[in-house]
This record gives sequence, structure tokens and C-alpha cells, in this order.
Amino acid sequence: MLRIEILARAEDVAVVRAALRAWLTVRRVAAEVVDAILIGVGEAVANAVEHAYLGTAPGPVIVCAHELNTVAGTRNLRFTVTDHGRWREPTDHPTERLSVRGRGLVLLRALSDAVRVDRSACTTGTTVVADFRTPAAQDQVVDHA
Repeated sequence: MLRIEILARAEDVAVVRAALRAWLTVRRVAAEVVDAILIGVGEAVANAVEHAYLGTAPGPVIVCAHELNTVAGTRNLRFTVTDHGRWREPTDHPTERLSVRGRGLVLLRALSDAVRVDRSACTTGTTVVADFRTPAAQDQVVDHA
């Protein structure tokens, strides 16, 4: 398991990406899957940084990575991004104009195998859970001949 806690500041997002990249590299996750995870989870972190504590001091953003299980040669990786700020409903963008903003969750859903957004009406905070399936790492055979 990997657990990273940052303050909700734009300059700290790179810390999360670097830690995730290292964690995924140790697990020999394929480069294209690493890219998808870094982009998708990076969007969830950026959303927390930008929106969760709007108008208040930056609070914590906690990112966790878990390797759940390997079944039939498929490995399941789960990533959670949690903040203790305030949920803000995504705004609709008019279809007649192209917007580059407000697409974080849409992008995460497109890149991952499953996404869940948990927010409580009773307490503050949001948790985004994203699952990625990837082929299990293969042990490399070294020929000593």
C-alpha cells in the first residue's frame, strides 16, 4: 500500500505523481497503464486541490494506492483520493462551445475500469475511488548462458 498526504496546493500535485510513478514502477506496471493512472488519478487530485477548500486555507488531500488481488493473470489496482473539504457539483458546459475545464471525472471514468465518488451530506469531504485492471507482472527470465 502507498499513502501520500499533501496540502491542497497546486505545487504539491507533482509530489503525488512522482510517488505514484515510483510505486507503479516497482510493481512493473506497463507504461501505457502507468500513463492512464497518472493522468486519471492526477485529475482527481487536481479537482481536490482546486475545489475542496475553495475560499479557505488549504487542507489535506490523501492519496492511497492498493494492489487488491490478481485473478487469472489480471491485477487489480485501486486508488483513492480523499479530501475533507466541501463538495461542489460539477457545472454543465454548453454543448455549442468546447471547454477544457470541468472534465476531470469524465476523463478518470474513461481511463479507469470503475470510478466511485463518495460524499457525505452529514460531514465534509469527498473520496474518489478508481480501479484499474492490468496484466499481472511477469517475472523476467534471465539467461545466464
